[in-house]
Amino acid sequence: MNAIYSDNTSAILLLTAPLIIGDSDVSERNTLSLSEYNTVARRLKELTIEPADLLGAKQNDLLAKLAAVVEPQRMKTLLGRGFQLSHAVEKWSASGIWVIARLDPDYPQRLKAVLKEQAPPLIYGCGDKQLLRRGGLAVVGSRRVDEESLDFAGSVGRLTAEASLTIFSGGAKGIDRGAMDGALQAGGWAVGVLAEQLLRMTVASDCREPIREGRLALISLVDPSAGFNIGNAMQRNKVVYAFADAALIVSADHEKGGTWAGAVEQLERFGNHAIYVRTGPSAPAGNQELLKLGALAWPAPRSAEELQAVLLESSSRQPAVPQELPLLMRDQPLSSSATVLLPPVQPVRTDSAKPANAPPAARIFAQVASIICEVLAEPQTDKELASILNVSLAQTRAWLKALLKERLVEKMNKPIRYRASKFSGEGLL
Repeated sequence: MNAIYSDNTSAILLLTAPLIIGDSDVSERNTLSLSEYNTVARRLKELTIEPADLLGAKQNDLLAKLAAVVEPQRMKTLLGRGFQLSHAVEKWSASGIWVIARLDPDYPQRLKAVLKEQAPPLIYGCGDKQLLRRGGLAVVGSRRVDEESLDFAGSVGRLTAEASLTIFSGGAKGIDRGAMDGALQAGGWAVGVLAEQLLRMTVASDCREPIREGRLALISLVDPSAGFNIGNAMQRNKVVYAFADAALIVSADHEKGGTWAGAVEQLERFGNHAIYVRTGPSAPAGNQELLKLGALAWPAPRSAEELQAVLLESSSRQPAVPQELPLLMRDQPLSSSATVLLPPVQPVRTDSAKPANAPPAARIFAQVASIICEVLAEPQTDKELASILNVSLAQTRAWLKALLKERLVEKMNKPIRYRASKFSGEGLL
């Protein structure tokens, strides 16, 4: 379809993206919603085909098989927007914007594990994609806050930089930007999950340099030119939490606003992370109410070591999710040749259904599985994989055996090699 994205990604863009070009406001009424796309994806999986197959010569036959899910002419119209897609891709590429789809090997596995079918089909972004796999601390809060709250957010951002951790936030004015700016000004890393206007933010004067240096990534779940929408903002909140190992709410208005709604949703529905709130006499009433709903008082770490301990302790109490770059390795590139010393483990599932008291071996294997699937985006022999991981061949084969059983890895013949399964990460298309 185009020379930049895979046919799978192109097909998902055609089905779900408005493809806003210039000043035109392309209607989103006919594009597939998240729930509609998930329904289509489930049916495609049942038929053992991929979205890319919808672009081929058998399109009409395949659309007929999907007729009970989505009206064929509607699908045909969406898939026929190749000219719009080419112009949109050209526009995005000129601004350094990339797109990854749920089927792509570099799609963050944490989102699939935590959000499952709520994981966005597409992520638009600018900056180093590896920042999305580092884990770290989500910091969120209201837009309109006092100077004390802003100073607090900035100090937390600076501390994460000292601890070689990443700040995840919504990129909005107020607490979100205060925490991100604190981290970036201290030489650290940040990921902003924007609800609007990604294209405009990538050229902002305070974003260009950290993006170029690989310390800032800006992403969005909606078209890079899309304006603000409350539904998009709420979906964004889920993603901010899902990326991080723990979350800190600096300020929340009681029973109103996106910060409150997002926090309540995490506490009552997802429960995959430790949710902390700032306490003290100056903390708003919403923070105190969140404590009653199960949030934890922020322990106010004063050093990098104390902050790392908070996140490690938080992770140990939560259901295991794939941590694509373990906490203590996040200041190293994934391809680092540093020796990885991990004990043998028994085959276990790597999804988020593990209980909070899962044994250490199970939690370690969840991390190992994500790293191996990342490495096996390109097929490797067992010996090549052992060399990359810098572990024994016997250990590598034990891990591969477990991953094959879980259908997270596929075995190829002639010659024998291994690759990440296209249905790994909850099997989402």
